[in-house]
Amino acid sequence: MLSRNKSSCTIHGTAHINRLGRCRPCWAAYMRQWNSKNPERVKASAKRFRKTDRFRNSHMKTKFGISLDEWNAKEKAQNGVCAICDQCETHTTKTGRPANRLSIDHCHHTGRVRSLLCTRCNTVLGLLDESPTHLGRVTAYVVAARASYGQAVIAARSVW
Repeated sequence: MLSRNKSSCTIHGTAHINRLGRCRPCWAAYMRQWNSKNPERVKASAKRFRKTDRFRNSHMKTKFGISLDEWNAKEKAQNGVCAICDQCETHTTKTGRPANRLSIDHCHHTGRVRSLLCTRCNTVLGLLDESPTHLGRVTAYVVAARASYGQAVIAARSVW
């Protein structure tokens, strides 16, 4: 802790004191203790922070290498719809509002960002390992099934 007569910590001997009168190691110890005594407040604060543009920008920069402004420009260029199905985000909350914004689709080999996809299309692409061969086989399978059952059955059971 900081001695009133000195400008450095008496425990750590550090001269760098924050505005509350604690050196960095003392402040870290204090915050660990405060966090352990107030877990609900810590959780609520973290939840509020995750909803901020500052968090989203940091997350996108770290994980995908694009900023929130670049994401917004891509969304505007795509008119707010998925690059594959041309639909708005389909994943919704219990109240019916979109749960997510469009997902960032990127190549897992190069890390290059391609475009924005809805949750459903992004999941399908991921499950098929982004393989053109798998995508072609799935397409052929669905086309063959439609041909064998006829369009009346397909129209009555349309999911997409």
